[in-house]
Amino acid sequence: MKVLEINWLALLADMEAWALLPAAVRSVLASAYTLSAEQLGVRFQEHHDVLLRANILRRGANGKRLLLNNDSKNFLRVIRALEKNKELESSSKPAFENYLKSYFTYEERNSLASLTGQWYYDHEAIHARVSRVPWLYGFVEAERGDWVKTHVRSLGKSYFESPEVFAMSQKLVDDCMAHGRPIPFQELTSRYPGCNPGVLDAALMGCFRYLLLYPWLESENRDAVFGVWPGILHRLNRKPPAPPSAVEATNAFHAPLLIHDMTTLLVTAAAEPLRVKAGDNQLFAKAQKTLEESLSGLPKWVEEGFLVDKESRVADALDHVERLDLIQEKGIRGKDLRIETTEEGLRWLELSAKARLRQMLDSIRKTTERLKKSSDFYYGAPSLLPYQVSLPDEKLFQKVAQAAKAQYAALPLDAFVDFNNFRDYHSRCGNPLLDQVEAGGKVEGTFGPRYFFEATAEEMEDSWSALLWNILRTRLLTMGAAAVGHTADGSWCLRLTDAGRYLLGLADDFEFEEATGGDIIVQPNFEVVFLGPRPLAEVEIARFAERRGSHVGLLFKITKHSVMKAAATGLTAESLLEMLTRTCSKAIPNNVAHEISGWLRNCRKISVHSTLLIRCPDAETAARVQAASGGTAFPVTDTILELRELDRRSELVRKLKGMGIFV
Repeated sequence: MKVLEINWLALLADMEAWALLPAAVRSVLASAYTLSAEQLGVRFQEHHDVLLRANILRRGANGKRLLLNNDSKNFLRVIRALEKNKELESSSKPAFENYLKSYFTYEERNSLASLTGQWYYDHEAIHARVSRVPWLYGFVEAERGDWVKTHVRSLGKSYFESPEVFAMSQKLVDDCMAHGRPIPFQELTSRYPGCNPGVLDAALMGCFRYLLLYPWLESENRDAVFGVWPGILHRLNRKPPAPPSAVEATNAFHAPLLIHDMTTLLVTAAAEPLRVKAGDNQLFAKAQKTLEESLSGLPKWVEEGFLVDKESRVADALDHVERLDLIQEKGIRGKDLRIETTEEGLRWLELSAKARLRQMLDSIRKTTERLKKSSDFYYGAPSLLPYQVSLPDEKLFQKVAQAAKAQYAALPLDAFVDFNNFRDYHSRCGNPLLDQVEAGGKVEGTFGPRYFFEATAEEMEDSWSALLWNILRTRLLTMGAAAVGHTADGSWCLRLTDAGRYLLGLADDFEFEEATGGDIIVQPNFEVVFLGPRPLAEVEIARFAERRGSHVGLLFKITKHSVMKAAATGLTAESLLEMLTRTCSKAIPNNVAHEISGWLRNCRKISVHSTLLIRCPDAETAARVQAASGGTAFPVTDTILELRELDRRSELVRKLKGMGIFV
């Protein structure tokens, strides 16, 4: 090893002197590579005696001049190496890679590949192996011969040829785990008073060489310490997670946002197709702005806390209506490419709000039940998983989908729970990814935005916590399947709604709940005023009224133009007035009801299709052409025929040519 392969016990006296220095002096000495003795003396005049006792400085021949003690140079070289190692406290992969590059030669790093069963060096795979608790327990409980045969012989120089050294190394590692924190170097001799110094030094060096223990300076006060990998120490010392418990919630909110947004998108596209850019298939800015302005408003704390701004809501709604074939692209790319609502989309709009939500929940339930392998995520309706989970191990993939569903299904009924508590508990208990890693298995693949080759336990906990967060954010919250709120200390909390229990298979039906109450009044001037938040009613009225505000107050105005747009989606006067009557707390003014009925009374739906007219010189020729068409041409006049099946044109032309009738 480089730098760290030294006689550590020979430095113990210097370590004890180092402990006497004030933290400010230690910080400068650990990082100042270029300060001279004079500079140190001037900067720390009040600490001259301490620096002299620590043998960092010495007095010159005249007893006045301060000089850097030559014997302290090697010690400071080690101290500055340990200062660099303080980044190990982060337990990160980059810190581990820097440690290997700093202290292991090229040959030594390559030899570490044997720890992972690979023939090539991969610091991520090595990190995944030695940052796990089983790595240390496997060493502490091992027989010397077995461990040396499995690991040491492939790592070059062996420090464990002596049974005494091996046993002392096991004791060092075991004590570091039991101690609960790093051990200061100056405590070595007091902790092991009867140990042979040569054995203790070799054991310490062997633990450093085989990635069992690590030396560094603590970042807080620059104490020189050694210990197990900090991430392992954290895992050993943390308290067991507490199961989620009921809490009191404030500012509770829930609404099927996605259903609202899909409805708004389909209504808008049915009234006027949405223009699409040819280059990236994104909506033109005008179409995007129109949709965003039409969306129902959200409380600011929901929008910011759950990252559901209007731009992302439009994108999410587009994704879902496309998956369900409720829209289709038409036109020529670069000319009139556009999005239109399909017949299936119009039928979806005719459903009640509850039926629309139920259809979405049913599709997610069915897709989730069909998830057997990673590639199933791409096809059909969305599942409970919010993003791609690509795991070559199909059994592990199935466990992921099942466990995520089961953890949300285990929430208490009709009670809010602290969401951070919920995530922490389930990322550590019942996490199939963590279980696989802690059992010595390997997790490889894509988990949302991240790719793992040799995942660590910490990464699997973080990934599972992120999965639970995104299920809440992009599935349960947007489907009205969960209500969210704040606890007294400002933490997020959640509870399942009736729709959530239905989604997770806990109920056969659900009540279509309104999040909060508040009167809705239609005024004689056609303005619609909300005296309180009513998100479900808001999305229904948005189908046939122009938005003028959000949350509460004047939200909509019913205009002839907005009613005509709604009529294009199949909305009738009867259904529109029934919807207003059901949602409003007071009777609809007579003039408003009369005008709406009048606007819609003259609405008609016509069909437009392409046809082919065949003009004949006389009635006799027209009769021959009609006979040749096999009943696909119909008379318009005595000499004009209509061919409705345009794909039969070529066949008819060939027949007529054989009859002497030329086109």
